[in-house]
Amino acid sequence: MTKQLIYVLSGPLASTLVASTCIYFAFAYNTHGFLKLFLIAFLLSALFDLLRNLYPDIYPAVLEDGTLVYNDGYQIVRLFKWKKYRKAYDEACDLFDAKQYDQAAAAFEKLVAVGVHDKPLYQLLIDALLQEKQAERALSYHEMMAERLPLDSLDFCQLGTIKGFLNEQEESIKALDISLSMDPQNAVTIHNKGYFLFEFGRYADSIPLFDQALTVSPESAYAYNNRGAAKVMVGELEEGLEDIQRSMEMDSANAYCYRSLGMYYLMLGDPAQALHHFQKAKEMQPTTLHIDEWIDKAKAQQGSTIPSVLPE
Repeated sequence: MTKQLIYVLSGPLASTLVASTCIYFAFAYNTHGFLKLFLIAFLLSALFDLLRNLYPDIYPAVLEDGTLVYNDGYQIVRLFKWKKYRKAYDEACDLFDAKQYDQAAAAFEKLVAVGVHDKPLYQLLIDALLQEKQAERALSYHEMMAERLPLDSLDFCQLGTIKGFLNEQEESIKALDISLSMDPQNAVTIHNKGYFLFEFGRYADSIPLFDQALTVSPESAYAYNNRGAAKVMVGELEEGLEDIQRSMEMDSANAYCYRSLGMYYLMLGDPAQALHHFQKAKEMQPTTLHIDEWIDKAKAQQGSTIPSVLPE
């Protein structure tokens, strides 16, 4: 922490120290009066900047690339606050990294409850809740964050995701569009907009978003899988299967790949194989979106050679 504190303070103190040193030599060697006045003005300006930077401001400056930068005072306060809770925060992050999202969310919630209101903490808490498909709880913390902190592109991406899980279609796309207006190259937002267009039944509209997501992030297994599912649903079965298989090669633990394979076999007219893959998806991840509807659809189609019609 000491090194971080020195690093943060070095910026605002540097100009003040330079100005003070110059004034000392100016008066010690009795330089020209105009130079003395100039250096005094320089020192006053440096002191003003020092006080302004050391006063904690919860509202960050927005850089040209959309990055939010907090002033030195805010960062110093954050350092002292985090010294007390750092161990608990690190443990919560370890749970998150281990994909123990329910436990991670509970750990992050404890930190919020004791007054730690920090942007990365809120974002991880909301993400953990979304992984568990607990959209209403995620929304409550997003609203809490919005009351205390300015929102960035990632925050609006999370809001759009929350609204999507709550099936608030217009609000979901609106929030995702705001996220993209703040950061047009946000690969997560691009993908999530495509994903929810797909879930809302707008299959053809979702494909260009997945294309764009793969342009920005070529190694996204999720984008390949979801583009494959979208292609399947617009009748491009073999092209869709190719994308799904490529996604599985990149990430075989993704339950949504099996959901997509189920869609493929359902559209192919093989409900028995579709049911097998849907059940596999549910076994791997019980919270897979709409998986029970797909299982019911496959069961209803068993024994029929008529290709499936997607549920609304």
